[in-house]
Amino acid sequence: MSHLSPTTFLCEAHFHIYDCFDLNLFFDSAWHNFYQQAQLLKTQNNFCAALLLTEAKQDNWFLKLKENNSPAGNWSFHETNEQTSLSAQHTDGHEILIINGRQIVTAENLEVLALATTEVLADGQPISKVVDWAINKHAIPVIPWGFGKWWGSRGDILSSILNHFTAEKLFLGDNSGRPWFLGKPKHFDVAESEKRRILPGSDPLPFASEATRPGSVGFYFTETFDKNAPAKCIRGHLKNPTTVIDNYMHREQLLPFIKNQFAMQIKKRI
Repeated sequence: MSHLSPTTFLCEAHFHIYDCFDLNLFFDSAWHNFYQQAQLLKTQNNFCAALLLTEAKQDNWFLKLKENNSPAGNWSFHETNEQTSLSAQHTDGHEILIINGRQIVTAENLEVLALATTEVLADGQPISKVVDWAINKHAIPVIPWGFGKWWGSRGDILSSILNHFTAEKLFLGDNSGRPWFLGKPKHFDVAESEKRRILPGSDPLPFASEATRPGSVGFYFTETFDKNAPAKCIRGHLKNPTTVIDNYMHREQLLPFIKNQFAMQIKKRI
């Protein structure tokens, strides 16, 4: 493997790109957010930043970026040694790795993120089959938190799925849109007791103002990895129980949470 070096790997585990985003602002903000966290960790001189893309069924931004067919004039996009990742390079020399992945809505109206894959699966299948599919495709399956989705009967389904798949095979996801006043979901307590990974991401909403969120939350570890094969490396480190991974997070405040929920309901009705 080439370009091997022990460094701090900062990673956002759940991000989307929407047509309403200013892509220069999006990637500039991602770099700023990653760099700010690296400064807090005192690793700003030795870190690598990565965004794990989670595209819904109608999206194919990874291909657009790969073909440099996007209005992000300050950034160019370059292939690595694997089909699953790209290197986004700023004219000033900044670099962000982009790792492809999918967001799949299950028959139970839960979501599964299949990280680090170019494979595609249609929505609407049972969650157990979706997780099995992701594992068989060598993706990283993550069930992300969503407002109201882990309560009641769906919460019971999630508990059953976590009992079925070991901690090394299935992870949970957190995001900065989870407001502090809701408290901590019980599934996170169970995951922590099992040493199951909880991977944060910003999970931005489809509003132009959300373009500044990527990289503002995530996870990090310090290991040796290959920048030309980041998807392969991150799969290995996440599934290795000896890899020490820490999260950096902030919670949504009450008024922004209410505003976003209200705006999303209007958008769905429109």
